[in-house]
Amino acid sequence: MQQEDGYVILNPNPKAKIKLHCFHHAGGSAMSMLPLVRNLPKEVEVCLFELPGRGMSRKRSFVSDYREGKRFFLQRIQSCLDRPSVILGHSLGGILAYSLAASLSSEKQRLIKKLILSGARSPASVIQHAVHPERPFAIRTVESIKRDIKKLRGLPQEVMEDRDLLQATVDATGRDFHLIDTFPADEQKVISIPLELWLGREDTVVQPEDIKGWEKLSAYSFACRIFTGDHFYLFENEEAAHRLQSVLLEECAVC
Repeated sequence: MQQEDGYVILNPNPKAKIKLHCFHHAGGSAMSMLPLVRNLPKEVEVCLFELPGRGMSRKRSFVSDYREGKRFFLQRIQSCLDRPSVILGHSLGGILAYSLAASLSSEKQRLIKKLILSGARSPASVIQHAVHPERPFAIRTVESIKRDIKKLRGLPQEVMEDRDLLQATVDATGRDFHLIDTFPADEQKVISIPLELWLGREDTVVQPEDIKGWEKLSAYSFACRIFTGDHFYLFENEEAAHRLQSVLLEECAVC
């Protein structure tokens, strides 16, 4: 494992045929994605990106809004995107992954063989609900954020029982929700990148109109895959991990 500024590289391999770039959910960290990618083959080099203010980036200040979060990642993924790649983001990470892919040059976009958006609402839906508060916790309260986390079943029991860890998680989640709440109205662009939307069958966050919204933003190909589980299905069973491995091996075969 190799730690860089804003991301960590698992099994660094300059000769890897393909890269996987992952972006975590609200309140998560780079290590949140580890269960999904820990058993991938050596042919795949994995980059786990992380927003400031948590995990290995805890000494950095949280970003102030969506645009700043996007800028933080954009300069980093531009340097990492040096060979055929798959990009995957979950929930907030899915929105960011799409924004980043849409902002890259045509040359860099051609290196993206597939963009996988997991449990992510469409930009049209996010724009509709973005209220643009002046600061985090101005509209969402600590208690409302706790309720939202519990509703999504996004916290392990050990976190719920650890007061300090729970507070840190709620703080990071609230600040990450602020990124969604400040999503810009101009962040919608049709992209010529193969796009897959991955969803948990019992997910209550992503609605049917989000599926249609994502499909409208793909000028190349679009597929929606349903997995067993709820909003955090990605980490609840091995079904998604097996599918991800298949996607990466398929891409390796044609690189």
